[in-house]
Amino acid sequence: FVGREWALRMIWDWLESKEGRNLVLTAPAGFGKSTLVAELVHRNPGQRVLAHYCCDASPGVFDFVMSIICGLAGAYTAYARSLDVAALKTEIEEVQSAKPKPSEKDREPSELTDAAVRLFRRWVVNKLPKGPPDGHSQYLLVVDGLDESLGLDDRSAIVELIARHLLDLPS
Repeated sequence: FVGREWALRMIWDWLESKEGRNLVLTAPAGFGKSTLVAELVHRNPGQRVLAHYCCDASPGVFDFVMSIICGLAGAYTAYARSLDVAALKTEIEEVQSAKPKPSEKDREPSELTDAAVRLFRRWVVNKLPKGPPDGHSQYLLVVDGLDESLGLDDRSAIVELIARHLLDLPS
């Protein structure tokens, strides 16, 4: 990771500034957004990256929600303690039983998307404390590859899910 320390410094400065709820990185293809995000997650300044996800690496919105839940539980002890693991497991099993069979992958699984939205609202939005943990002003849920995910099966549902719940997440 060479020559982009300035970009990381801008992100660190934003984290400390308490300005705005959301930071969106945009740049032309090939600029290195994914490399920058990977370095941010790797360095994880002050343990402020609570969860991360790359849209390119997953088949859909359910996997996105599960990745965020697992990332939050691994990085944020108070969140992990707030989970009713048995209830979460039951709900996940119900959603997984609704997943389309391999021969049905070409169709949009709206039931799966609806279930993922319910999981996200119940187990992420409603479980995260409204104030930031550990006294920092801002934390990061890092999602990479949103631009690449648009229009690809139910991965565009990830963008819709984030947009629908963005203001419901803690600032």
